[in-house]
Formats: sequence, C-alpha cells, structure tokens
Amino acid sequence: MHESLHGEIFALANPAKKFPTLHKISDYYEDSTISYGELDDFKKEILGLVNDLSEKSLAFEIIKFIDLCIQHKENIYAESD
Repeated sequence: MHESLHGEIFALANPAKKFPTLHKISDYYEDSTISYGELDDFKKEILGLVNDLSEKSLAFEIIKFIDLCIQHKENIYAESD
C-alpha cells in the first residue's frame, strides 16, 4: 500500500473503534499481521471507505488480495521497509 493511500485511509477511518482491524496497520512504519479470522472484517472496513478514496482502483486491488487470502485461508503480513 502506498504511503499516500495509507494516510488517506487513516484520515477517514475514525473513530478507531469503528475500524479495529484496519487500525492494526495504522502505523505505516510498523510490521503488522492480520490473521485469517480477521480478514472478513478487514475487507468490510476497507470497503466502507472506498467511495471516499481518491485511489479507488488501488483499494480494489487490495480487496482482491484480501479475497485471495480468504480463499487460501492465509494470514496477511504487512512489512515496512
């Protein structure tokens, strides 16, 4: 996820208690894990913001990736470089 999209998402994802899974990756420079059991909520939280994002196509690519992880019952590991 590009830093600009990350910033835009978290400007919209408030209060944090309404987006608890999404806020697991709120620090752009910190490694995070979204477990398989959290992926449906993660997807719903992102979908709830898509219409307000300027980079909708990138957000939908992330959603496709989440769907693939759900299909294969895999976790998501977000690493910062």
